[in-house]
Amino acid sequence: MHHRLLLALLITVTAPAVAVPPYEPLPDRNSSNENSRAAASPSTANNNHNTADNNGLPFPVARDDTGGQGQPGFSSSWETLSQIQQMQQEIGQLRGMVEELQHQMEQMRKQARQRYLDLDMRINQLQGGADDEPAPNGGGAASASDVDDKALYQQASELRKAGDFNQAIKVLQRLLQQAPDGLYAPYSEYWLGELYMVADPVDLDQAKRHFINLLAKYPDHVKVPDGMYKLGKLYVTQGETSKARSTLNELIKSHPDKSAAKLARELLARI
Repeated sequence: MHHRLLLALLITVTAPAVAVPPYEPLPDRNSSNENSRAAASPSTANNNHNTADNNGLPFPVARDDTGGQGQPGFSSSWETLSQIQQMQQEIGQLRGMVEELQHQMEQMRKQARQRYLDLDMRINQLQGGADDEPAPNGGGAASASDVDDKALYQQASELRKAGDFNQAIKVLQRLLQQAPDGLYAPYSEYWLGELYMVADPVDLDQAKRHFINLLAKYPDHVKVPDGMYKLGKLYVTQGETSKARSTLNELIKSHPDKSAAKLARELLARI
């Protein structure tokens, strides 16, 4: 009996120790499900990461060349909008400058027209006032029709001097309709030719027509030399060089002592 107890005690003391596994809690079901989903679809995790980085924005962010995140897309759009607004402002400023220049050019054209007519009137005065009113009926008593014609002609002259060329044209046309063969008809033809050269709009064809009427109907009239020179200038302006030379040479031949002939020589030397 004692031998058996001693033997059992020895066996117990000399037997190798058995390793006992440490205690581990049971895995949480939710954690295991999340881990399995993350392992199964890594792209979903990346998408969630991007969404978090975008602060919940429904569009992706721009990336630079190094792979890092750049500015959001709306920043580039804002810069473009700012540039467009700046360009619109500059275009508006340029449009205002163009309108101002157009106004200045129009004023200069009007001044040039007025200076042109003033110069023509001075030339006529130096020639003896040949463009002024004729003496009605050879210096005799004026008829009622002559008085009416004179009133219209004076009205047209005042409008012309005031720079109201279009209204002056209307009055002279009325005068020609009223008295096509009257004392003021050749003067009306001449001044209609002048006015159509400076009216708004300019009508050079009408101007030529009235100068030609003056030369054809009243070849001996005092306004013919000036009319011939102005007709020659119109031909030059419109590129009808042969007609210009013919008209100017005829002026020099027919009226060599007139100031218009001197101007014709100068113009011929330039064409």
